[in-house]
Amino acid sequence: GVGYAGGLLTLALCLVYITSAQERGLAATDYVPASLLITAVIYLLASLVTFAFLRERALPTPLATGQSYVRAGFDKLRLTLSEARRFKDLFRFLLSLVIFQAGASTVFVVAAIYAQEELGFSTDELVVMIMVVNITAAVGAVVVGQVQDKLGSRVALSAALSVWIAALLVILAADSRALVWEVRI
Repeated sequence: GVGYAGGLLTLALCLVYITSAQERGLAATDYVPASLLITAVIYLLASLVTFAFLRERALPTPLATGQSYVRAGFDKLRLTLSEARRFKDLFRFLLSLVIFQAGASTVFVVAAIYAQEELGFSTDELVVMIMVVNITAAVGAVVVGQVQDKLGSRVALSAALSVWIAALLVILAADSRALVWEVRI
C-alpha cells in the first residue's frame, strides 16, 4: 500500500507538470523526459530511506586472489541455484512472483497503450486513469492481504487473478471509454 502511495504522488506531480507544459504549448517530446526525471528523483528520494535505515547484517566476504566481482557474483548465483532444491517452497514462490510481476507489468503497459490508441484517451486522461488504478490497487493490496491472512496465499492469488482476468475481458470487449472507467474503479 505504501508503494502505491508513492506511485500516486509521482503520478500527481507528473500530471501537474504535463498539464502545465501542455498549457504552455510544449510537445510530448518536451514534457515526457521531464516526467521521467520527476519519477527518477522521487525514486531516488524513496530509496534514500532504505539506505539510511536498513543496515547490512552480513559480513563482507573477501574475494579470492585473482577473482573478479563478476566471477564471484556468478559463483554465488550457481551456489544459490544448486541449493534451491533444499528450499523448494521458496524457489516456487520466487518463480511465481517473477511470472506474476511480468504478467502484471505487461498488463499495465498494454492497458495504457490500448486506452490511448484504441479508445483515444489523452495523456491527461491516461495519467488520471493510472492514478485511479493505483488507488484501487492499493485498496486491493490491503484487501487481498487480509484474505491471504485468513484463507491462505493460493486462495488469495487465485481470487486476485480471477478478478484481473474478468476485468481484462470486459476492457477488451469495451467499445466505450465509460466502460473502461467503470472497470478500473
